[in-house]
Amino acid sequence: MDNVLLHVEHLKKTFEKTAVLKDISIDILQGDVVAVIGPSGCGKSTFLRCLNCLEDPDPGSIIVFDDVNIADIRIDINEHRKNMGMVFQQFNLFANKTIIDNITFGPLNAYKKKLGFFKSIASHFNGGYKKEKKAQQEKALALLSRIGLEDKAKAYPSTLSGGQKQRVAIVRALAMNPKVILFDEPTSALDPEMVGEVLNLIKDLATNGMTMVIVTHEMGFAKEVANKVLFFNEGVIEEQGSPDELFKNPKSERLKEFLSKVL
Repeated sequence: MDNVLLHVEHLKKTFEKTAVLKDISIDILQGDVVAVIGPSGCGKSTFLRCLNCLEDPDPGSIIVFDDVNIADIRIDINEHRKNMGMVFQQFNLFANKTIIDNITFGPLNAYKKKLGFFKSIASHFNGGYKKEKKAQQEKALALLSRIGLEDKAKAYPSTLSGGQKQRVAIVRALAMNPKVILFDEPTSALDPEMVGEVLNLIKDLATNGMTMVIVTHEMGFAKEVANKVLFFNEGVIEEQGSPDELFKNPKSERLKEFLSKVL
């Protein structure tokens, strides 16, 4: 299908002798908001990290993105990873850079790599890099304004609350103009009172058509925002469907047991 952004086929991952992912196949369509739920240790985060090859899938697994198998070791993964933003539990902001520098770091680095070494040096001298930096800073300020943090542009991450740091991390991912954003439990490191501001931003992205895959323990959020839910158990997708199907009419006994404990 033309609107398939991620086609995952027979994805497997083993650490030493432990099979963490066992033959995962799924299509993620443009505009999908996919919630990945399941008990701890079932492979949710490993699945997410394999999607952009932060963990190398085992030989034989296939991930196709824009007709490119990014699991192929011959592929320049950094080139294709630009299309996939990643938001981590612990924010992963550069502590020694200001907020605006955190946001512009990725786009400016991509700009230099696209030019190549010699053209990049020439760009510094002819004003091209300065012009690109100004454009990226303006874009970063617009994104910060969107989340009400424009006044924090020159601040450092240590001065921000957890909720503010996570919103900046999301904006940093958006600055790369990704086709899909992967969220690895984006609220798990936050105080309860800060969870709402991050979830509201993700809801806003969903409303605007951003394709997202979200590993989450927030069942209410998954019900409200996702159009597709994957229930992972022991390294497989044990059940999948719409939120109504999974939460109101679960078929798997393990899913029933899981929901009885988290709802």
